[in-house]
Parts: sequence; structure tokens; C-alpha cells
Amino acid sequence: MNENERLRALQDLNILDSAAEPEFDALVAAAAAVCGVPISLISLVDTDRQWFKANAGLPRVSETPREHAFCAHTLSSDQILEVHDATTDPRFADNPLVTSAPDIRFYAGAPLRLSDGANVGTLCVIDREPRRLSETQRTVLRHLATAAVKALESRRLAGAFVESEARFRALSDAAPLGVFATDAHGGCTYTNSRWQAIYGATAEQARGLGWSRTLHPDDRDAVFAEWQRSAAAHEDFDMEFRLLHDDGATRYVRSIARPVVNELGAITSFVGSVEDVTDRRAQDIRLHQREQLLNRTGALAQVGGWELDLLTGELEWS
Repeated sequence: MNENERLRALQDLNILDSAAEPEFDALVAAAAAVCGVPISLISLVDTDRQWFKANAGLPRVSETPREHAFCAHTLSSDQILEVHDATTDPRFADNPLVTSAPDIRFYAGAPLRLSDGANVGTLCVIDREPRRLSETQRTVLRHLATAAVKALESRRLAGAFVESEARFRALSDAAPLGVFATDAHGGCTYTNSRWQAIYGATAEQARGLGWSRTLHPDDRDAVFAEWQRSAAAHEDFDMEFRLLHDDGATRYVRSIARPVVNELGAITSFVGSVEDVTDRRAQDIRLHQREQLLNRTGALAQVGGWELDLLTGELEWS
């Protein structure tokens, strides 16, 4: 992997200059304790600096120039870099971090290699006295570095999920339909703002089977029976029914839900939409009533009627 790809992988972690986090602080504390040193760092090597995500033993220091970074020497290796005495190592003897504070003598850094192969930095331990790690200490340092990589990648995935969920919620709340999700048993896990307006219930009130409290008492059993039938058959739930709001208002809705199945074919959840069809039903009823009135009037008056569709040429008559 070239340097541009490595830096892109580092940027994709979206971690540089972020605040301290306890899981990373715990890793450097453990590394320092196991190796018996005063300083331990999670160092991420950026374009022109090394930045410390976690820092034990170097208070008020968040970064140093990359040209001075011991950690930069690990970027092309999968192995722990161990410097027993920096003053006798030609690579580091003149380094300002050796000749002045923090007066590094001993350094050991385990590379932080991501699953895509990018080496973004190290978990390192530092002492102001020359020393050597035991084989056990080296093994533990490698394991702690692996844990640090897992934490970095888990953090990235969590951030991507939060961003994706935020986009979904923004789109969902802008939708003209109510949107909802349930668990495998019909317990509500998510509703958008339109769903809440249609049902007259808050997101918290809808959770679990709370959504069902708004069902019209005369429709409740039919809704649950159809839901259970659809779930047993692994079919979409598609039904019109009534809601009864706390203020006594009755609304007609059409609800459609589709089962989500896992690789074994078992239903894990449902996702669906709900539409308020009260006005449409009222309009259909009024139209039907008008048609009945015309038919009765025509029958009484013994008058026939006809209708010609100018677009299709179809002719209908009573």
C-alpha cells in the first residue's frame, strides 16, 4: 500500500484530533503497566505529524513532528520495532526527543495495521532508561495493538452507522407516509414523525405493543389476526382499519408491512408504511352515494343515462 492510500485509510477513520475515549486510554494504561514503563501512546502517523489518540505519561502533549517520530519507522513493517538504547542507535541518537524532553532512551512500538492492510500508527511504550522487553511483554504488546485496531475499526463502523441512521431519519421524517419498524413479534422499534401524527402517539408511546392502543376496539382483533396470519405465511401485511384517537376522532388508515428474514429464512423484523385514507374513503363514499341517488332517481323517472369517454371512445349506459 502506498503512502497516499495509507493516509486515505487514516482519514477514513475520522479520528484525528478527536477527544479522549476511555477504551483507548485503557489500552495505553495496560501497555505501560505490563511493560513497566512510564509512557505509553497510541500514535497515528499523519502527513507531517504523529498525533496521540491516547497518552499515558506525557501530559499536555498531543502530537510531535513526523520527522521526529519513532513510530514513523514502523509503517512498512508488521513487526514490533524495539530500540533498546536510542542514544546508541544511529537512527535516533540525534533525535530531539532523545537529546531533550522527553529524553527517550527505550522505545517499543507495535504497528496498528487495519484489516485493509494500512498501517496507521503504533501502540508504543517508552522509557527514559535503556531496557529490553521480555518475550511475554512483547506478546502482550502485540495483543494490545490488535485490540487497538479493533477499537479503531469498530469506532469507524459505529460512526458510519450513526451517519447512515441520521440520513435515514432525515429522509424518513420528510416522507409523506408514516414509516415504522417492528421486531419479529410486532413490537414497535421505530416510527417517523408522520406515523406519530397519524396514530396520535409519540415514539415512546408506540414502543413495544404501545402502538396497538390506538386501534379502534372493533378492529383490534382483526388487525392482530391478519398480522399473525401474514407472519406465519411470510407474506406482506396489507390492511385498512380504523384508529381511535384520545380526542374521540376516528381515522381510517392503510398499513403495509414487509417481513425481513435472515439467512435461515426466519423473520427478524418488519418494516412498513401507513397512510391516512380517511379523506379518500369519505370521497369514495360520497361518490357512491351520488351514484346510488342518480340510479334511484333515473329508475323512478324511467330515464336512462349514458357516458362517452372521449379519450377511449368507450360508451356506457344505465
